[in-house]
Amino acid sequence: MRLLALALLASALSLSGADSLLGTWRLNIEKSEFFPKDTRYKRHVFTLEVVGRQLRYHEDGIFEDGRPFAGTFTGLPGGPATKPKAPTTFTPRGESLSFEVVGDEMIWVTATDKGGKITARWMVVLDGQHLRMTQVTGGSSTRVFDRVPPKD
Repeated sequence: MRLLALALLASALSLSGADSLLGTWRLNIEKSEFFPKDTRYKRHVFTLEVVGRQLRYHEDGIFEDGRPFAGTFTGLPGGPATKPKAPTTFTPRGESLSFEVVGDEMIWVTATDKGGKITARWMVVLDGQHLRMTQVTGGSSTRVFDRVPPKD
């Protein structure tokens, strides 16, 4: 039974194609570049994990003005856009999100409005020990995240 569970987990990881991106990541504010009007953060941490055949993104943190935030999005890579149950930093206006995995070290995240129009796209790329999340619509801001070592 344990072997079957391990085989299913390995299968889910290979389905995602993004094994190297999985884990917990913490925003490195000093290395990040923001649009002038971007929301700023005191702290932003997210975890990307495989759940069944889907990828789950969970985030939490504190905006620069002291307001806390948290959000979760689960979607099938390459599947249809899905509306998160609550807004995330990707979907402040209630957009739907989709993931597209490209190779082992890159994911596209796309936000679409109710009419299916793309409102934002982010390219998430592993760069050594850092994860770069670059918004490629409406200009270019890059958030740099450092991997958080797993707890024993």
